Amino acid sequence: MAIAQAAFIVVTKTKYHTAVATQTHTSTQFLTQWSTSLQSYDGPTTTTTSTILTTVTLDQDDSSPTTSSFQELALSHHNAVRALHVDTETLLWSETVALSAQSYADRYDCSGSLTHSHGQYGENLALGYNTTAAVQAWYNEVSLYDWSNPVFSERTGHFTQIVWLNTTEVGCGYKDCGSYYGQYTVCQYNAPGNYAGLFEKNVMPLIS
Repeated sequence: MAIAQAAFIVVTKTKYHTAVATQTHTSTQFLTQWSTSLQSYDGPTTTTTSTILTTVTLDQDDSSPTTSSFQELALSHHNAVRALHVDTETLLWSETVALSAQSYADRYDCSGSLTHSHGQYGENLALGYNTTAAVQAWYNEVSLYDWSNPVFSERTGHFTQIVWLNTTEVGCGYKDCGSYYGQYTVCQYNAPGNYAGLFEKNVMPLIS
């Protein structure tokens, strides 16, 4: 069975956050440890670590998608989950963003570690999921989002980037990492989301 991982990059106006999730397989559950670094432009870097237990259903098939089917699946599933939220418009596929994502995916060493590109776009990473399952795993963090306190949380950064209102374009790339790790997926977003102070305006409630 493939090991499933996910990671996200978070951009703020005044501070830069990164968070990487690593998961260790324990039967049907995954122990997820988040190591979060907070870099202030006028202060030192501080690091905090927390551990949560989550249950993940893997949906990793044995075949690699074609380029056209990968694009269609990635875009359609992004838009399917965005459609669940009030006034959240569909994303357009950007070949420019997709080329950036694919270029980064092509350089991945299939080591099992997830590291962000730190480029100009927002970014979600996944390892061990097929295309739709990767997007769904990112979106599933919606169940952890605190609607009464709409701020960044390391537990929900993938979700908030996917539904971010000001994001209008997405482009994704992938790499086949074999039978153990499965598919490595990179999705990048323009304009990037997860800006501090803008969550209430950009993460819209679910349609009731």
